[in-house]
Amino acid sequence: MKTKLLILTFLIFCGFSSIAQFKSAKIGIDGLTCSMCSNSVEKLLLQLNFVESVKMDLNTNEAIVFFHKKYKTDFKKVSQKIYDSGFSVREISTSLNFDTINLEGNAFQINGDKFYILGEERSKLSGERSFRFLDKSLISKKEYSRWSYFIKENDKIHNEKQKAYHISL
Repeated sequence: MKTKLLILTFLIFCGFSSIAQFKSAKIGIDGLTCSMCSNSVEKLLLQLNFVESVKMDLNTNEAIVFFHKKYKTDFKKVSQKIYDSGFSVREISTSLNFDTINLEGNAFQINGDKFYILGEERSKLSGERSFRFLDKSLISKKEYSRWSYFIKENDKIHNEKQKAYHISL
């Protein structure tokens, strides 16, 4: 009986952890001018094991990146691939269902990474919500300069061993 209860508990928690996954992200990319540029970015992004597919749009200079469910998403690696291809990230945005997220003050965790919500009211955070990243290399330099003070203040309380992201809803 204890074994069945333990297995049932394990399956329930595995189900909850799989709910808090990133499905896709929209990435604004500065510097894309032609289909060859777009193609090179797409190929580099597809080298990441957690990237399932990429849809590039030269009209808006954006990419929609779709993620594999079974791999941990690393937005800093996505950004690095774009910089490696000779372009820069203007903005990365994604969404999560906050009904399945446990908020700890202004923070929550997904797959071992900590996410800090900056500059927003969090008391009514529920349902599917979009957010954008505020960290260096995940937004434009100009936008980062607006948020850098708040990020540095927040980092004073952050555990250095855990990867942290700063977001705005």
